[in-house]
Amino acid sequence: MFKINLKGVTVEEGINFDKIIKSTDGYSGADIANVCREAALMQMRRKLMNKSGDIMDLISKPNFEQEIQAPITESDLLESLNNISKSVSKKDLEEYDKWTAEFKSN
Repeated sequence: MFKINLKGVTVEEGINFDKIIKSTDGYSGADIANVCREAALMQMRRKLMNKSGDIMDLISKPNFEQEIQAPITESDLLESLNNISKSVSKKDLEEYDKWTAEFKSN
């Protein structure tokens, strides 16, 4: 899921995806897509936080795109996990398994 959602995005080498994958146990595909999207926005957020907070100041810079297109880092992905939680609870999964067992066709 991470490879699919980060396709076409510059990602820093050496990211420990095994660690990140373990941290996303129970996340749906849509949740992981949101984690990747959130991580991709981290660079722009950092630039805004380091400035006055005015997005127009940042956008008007001639090298704006280069500044915000730094590679996604492991810390970006881990931080985005703090912002994006799983959308399906363990109880929901148990209910789904129960329903599937009861109504599956042989």
